[in-house]
Amino acid sequence: MAAAGGVLVALALVYVAQIPVAGSLVAGLAVFAALGLIFVWSFCGRAEQVAAVPVTHARPEPEKDAKEDEPVETRPVANDLRKVAQGVSAASTGLDAALAKSKERVPDASPERLAAPRRGRADDLQLIKGVGPAIEQQLNQIGIWHFDQIASWKARDIAFVDSLMVGFHGRITRDEWVKQAKILARGGQTEFSERAASAARGE
Repeated sequence: MAAAGGVLVALALVYVAQIPVAGSLVAGLAVFAALGLIFVWSFCGRAEQVAAVPVTHARPEPEKDAKEDEPVETRPVANDLRKVAQGVSAASTGLDAALAKSKERVPDASPERLAAPRRGRADDLQLIKGVGPAIEQQLNQIGIWHFDQIASWKARDIAFVDSLMVGFHGRITRDEWVKQAKILARGGQTEFSERAASAARGE
């Protein structure tokens, strides 16, 4: 480009200014040299600016595993395990208690019953209101011979004897056998027992 500029200047001087060819060549060379210096200076300055800029290569960051950032929930798992252990311990304790209770002697729910009357002599149970010959026979068959036996009955005893009475359910509580038996067991008399004794003597 600098050479072309020098040639154009030389031709212009020859044809336009009508300067001799030698002088035009000198002028063209001068222009060529000047333009060359300008181009060289401009190119070197730009190259120095480019070289001054540091080139940095960004190092790519390694990808993180998404699972590494996630917190591991160990506390809920530990709590669940603790609850399971407590449940097993409670169940074991309850089972041990049940086994121990099953080994205990269960008291007999039935009232006192005798295979035969004491000293071979039974009380006259028909002196109790509501007890006739048929009921007295059933009472003797299940081991009831005396007033004090009936006098000691509790609710569960009454229920037990009543379940064995055939055809006479409910008579024990309705006729108040226990209340009458307590009086007769002490040697006392009830209104009914007095009438029954008088009838037996033929009075």
